[in-house]
Amino acid sequence: LKTFSSSCVGGNSELRGVGHPLPAMGLSVRQLKEQLTAYGVDFSTCREKAELQQLLDERVAAGACSAPGASTTDGGAADGAADCAGGGRKAQEREARAGGGPLADGGYATRRADGRHCWVEFVDDGDALCLFADGSDAIVPEGDLEPQENLPAPAVHPGSFEEARVEAFRSGRLLVAAVRGPGRSKADRLQPLNFAAEEVASLLDSNAIFWQGSPGDLRPQHLQQVAPAGGPSVAMILPLAADAMRVVSHAQQEDSESFVARFVEALEQLETHTRLSQERMTCEAALLRMEQDEEFAASLAADQAAGG
Repeated sequence: LKTFSSSCVGGNSELRGVGHPLPAMGLSVRQLKEQLTAYGVDFSTCREKAELQQLLDERVAAGACSAPGASTTDGGAADGAADCAGGGRKAQEREARAGGGPLADGGYATRRADGRHCWVEFVDDGDALCLFADGSDAIVPEGDLEPQENLPAPAVHPGSFEEARVEAFRSGRLLVAAVRGPGRSKADRLQPLNFAAEEVASLLDSNAIFWQGSPGDLRPQHLQQVAPAGGPSVAMILPLAADAMRVVSHAQQEDSESFVARFVEALEQLETHTRLSQERMTCEAALLRMEQDEEFAASLAADQAAGG
């Protein structure tokens, strides 16, 4: 990101003529971009709202409000500051007139061309920066996107984590536990996108018990295993018994392809565990029959000896 070290007048760090700029944390994406544009700041490399906020904070802290190439004399700097202030006011006036579409401040959407779901980071002049479940991003015309209040998701177990674990053990399925995060990071936004992906939903519905909740829904010992670094986290769990489990893997941030790879690996471990358990049971049953046969033979020999 571009940083600034110049000031409006000499070493003064205040923005003369700008007044009191709005705190970056209190602005929408559109307002952040309007402010940065007014200050002549290039934000084309920004991909997160937090990056726009940081860039604006750095600009305000640096106190450089004249456009590149403006006069560095006291009078020129003051004029640049006034222009900057005027630009900021004009930006706010444009914002008030424009209002903004439903995706102006980000949100989930579906691309009409192929039905793929995405997270819209922000919209600029009708173009939306979209993040997809496979980790890729693309610039998509806002008109090609259908805003979504809620994304499709696999069936979620309605009970507690312990109840979901019991159900997974009894049904011989994998347990997938998704722990939600605070909802502000890229990982938070990727998690619903992963579960909305058709291939992910199909795998979960056919081969797993899916549980979803917040960190507070888990006992401390379970949280430490399922989401040791907190949410968001998705864990693949092998149910060993109704009250026992082994976490095969967990991840905080991943794309849909990585999720599928982890799921397949965990499923293979479940199949191996099930096969070994069945072999052990078969072996134990064979040993029991052998012991019973030996006891019967010994009893028969004893009876024959007594009768002879």
